[in-house]
Amino acid sequence: MGALKRYRSLGGSGDEFFKFSEENPVLEGIWRGTQKGKFRDNGIIETPDGVRHLFTLSAMLKDLLQVPEGTGAKIHWLGRRLSKAGNSYHAFQIMVEDDGASDEVPF
Repeated sequence: MGALKRYRSLGGSGDEFFKFSEENPVLEGIWRGTQKGKFRDNGIIETPDGVRHLFTLSAMLKDLLQVPEGTGAKIHWLGRRLSKAGNSYHAFQIMVEDDGASDEVPF
């Protein structure tokens, strides 16, 4: 066994899956679009340290699909809420970088 063997990765991209919780309620970085997951699409945010975090795009996070890739984004998990129908869901606040362009006249 003198020669080194070459290995290749199967599945996984080296990205880390991010789970919103009380310990990790905020994910902030650069929006990098989506990646196909096993059951649904995953969103990708790259943090300043260069780590790409994957997270499930729930119904509340689908608004990120309208954000251009490369835009700064911050997602704050607000906890679990109860709908009027009695169903439990995860609530989020999504904030994106302000490009400074506004339709309002500053008077």
